[in-house]
Amino acid sequence: MPSSVETMMLFTVQGRARTRATIGAAVVAVAISTLLALPVAAMPGSTGARVRRTFTGRRQLVVGRRKMPLSKAAAKVLDGALREPDLQRRLVKALQALRAHDQHAFEHSRRVGAYARLLARALGYGAEAPMVGLAGALHDIGKLGVSQKLLSGKSDKLGKRQLREIRRHPGYGATLLSALGADLRSVRGALTHHERLDGAGYPLGLSGAGVPAVARILGVVDAFDAMTSQRSYNKPMSKAQAVARLRELSGTSLDARCVEAFIEVLDTSSGRAVFAASQRHPGGSEH
Repeated sequence: MPSSVETMMLFTVQGRARTRATIGAAVVAVAISTLLALPVAAMPGSTGARVRRTFTGRRQLVVGRRKMPLSKAAAKVLDGALREPDLQRRLVKALQALRAHDQHAFEHSRRVGAYARLLARALGYGAEAPMVGLAGALHDIGKLGVSQKLLSGKSDKLGKRQLREIRRHPGYGATLLSALGADLRSVRGALTHHERLDGAGYPLGLSGAGVPAVARILGVVDAFDAMTSQRSYNKPMSKAQAVARLRELSGTSLDARCVEAFIEVLDTSSGRAVFAASQRHPGGSEH
């Protein structure tokens, strides 16, 4: 059992039951059926996390009762990450696994991390801003569990089965980052970056004060990069169009303070540099 210092995170597999989990300062109701409790600060191996090959030849990350599908390329890199004793190297290898799995998701994650660090600094996070940036870089790590075919799809219109698959990625990401021993902010970021203030997000359907600070930051920068990045099925918006869209969503689904601060960040030299990189290296995701 974890000590009082260790924070427990509960993850959704399927079905409905009720429990309570602390996210940030707010205690929120979480719909779950199979509970997987992981000490966030655990060293690799202490959760029993491992990469295995099934009898059909498929690769999986197994953490307790939870199974996350993996591509062959990602499984090889991630297996090395789980064996790495140094936390920083574990996380770097996890990002390398994402790059091997889907280059566009990797480039998008890099930019979200850069934007998140700049926004956190503008919001007064000071020395903690790099950790918010790290949470941004890792926010989509759960897409390692989403099929390469789906991630590289030609259409933004997803069927019910495809939508269910891609919407598993926040839970996959939180499970993986917990197994790797990532900090709590990164785990929260992976789990909640698609939550929205109006309750229309996923996977937990949080709303209002229940949406943690890191999710508010990531929600804004993730949406902006997705809107302005070239995807196979859609042309990117211009910066002005994306800013206008952020303002439309401000105060409803997106945090108004984060939106306004981010718009100011985009006018700085650092913000312009990240945006320029998005035009050179396409890759965004709205899901």
